[in-house]
Amino acid sequence: MKRAVVIPEIKYPFPGAISKHAKEANLITYNWSVSQKILDPLRLKNYDKQKVGYLAARVHPTGDLEDIVLTSDFSLLFSMLDDYSDKVKNEMEFKLYIEELLSIFQRGYTNSNDTLLSAWADWWIRLKKVTIATWRERFIFDATKCFYTMIWEVGYRENNSSPSLQEYRIERQFTVNNLMFDLAEKSNQNYVPNKIRDEKFYNTVESANKIVNWANDLVSLNKELEDGDAHNLVLRIQVENNLTLNQAIDKVYQMHNEEIVNYTRFEQELLDTNNEFQHELKHFTFGLRNCITGFLGWSEESSRYKTSNVKEKIN
Repeated sequence: MKRAVVIPEIKYPFPGAISKHAKEANLITYNWSVSQKILDPLRLKNYDKQKVGYLAARVHPTGDLEDIVLTSDFSLLFSMLDDYSDKVKNEMEFKLYIEELLSIFQRGYTNSNDTLLSAWADWWIRLKKVTIATWRERFIFDATKCFYTMIWEVGYRENNSSPSLQEYRIERQFTVNNLMFDLAEKSNQNYVPNKIRDEKFYNTVESANKIVNWANDLVSLNKELEDGDAHNLVLRIQVENNLTLNQAIDKVYQMHNEEIVNYTRFEQELLDTNNEFQHELKHFTFGLRNCITGFLGWSEESSRYKTSNVKEKIN
């Protein structure tokens, strides 16, 4: 049995919460995936253990069931896409698949011969009914950035190489987190208008994104070590700074904690802005906090990043 490294405990200065609909949403997503025929029985059981409904219930602790289910279904679809990207070896093949997927959002394209793409199309149709056009434009923009970063990762795997630390940090900004932030924003239809999305707003979003990313790279480290996946901030810092693994872990943990301080400052500056959209901004930052705490809470209860390894301190 392999030995796993010990990850420092992650804590946040603001509380997390979970909706009472978590179990129900998880079951609805499970039944939906059965109806869409996107998973065989064995894989269906494995994905059910990931408890994507519980993640969605943490992103929307005060949302209605429809909000939670849409985010839960998205989380399942994205997890499947992410797992596919980990296995595919041909960058061009994956790029064509991503472009086909994006065409569902952009033009309403449907491929009935691919059950996963058909499930994405079903999800998008339901999402369109409860969102506004400007929100969907932002979601498509963020999805394009996110999905093309996945293509970037496939390219490195195809060439059996690893990105530089600087390149990794740049590409890491375009993750699924921004899509989860978008999904959190649509709860109760409290949209932040484009005209007030200023520097303070984007500083707050970028900081929240970094917190979730660095926490993810800590929480997922053991699984990525087990899978031989080099796309992790800890591993990039270890290589480029000639550190031990534990020194690199401590460095990322410090970066994560420093970003929490940054986020708190940026959020306060944003909320101190005197404009007519205080309610929307408070709702938006509430959603950011739920995404931050929600990922951590979900990662502890889900099987997504679990390994069977025995933990130990490695010098």
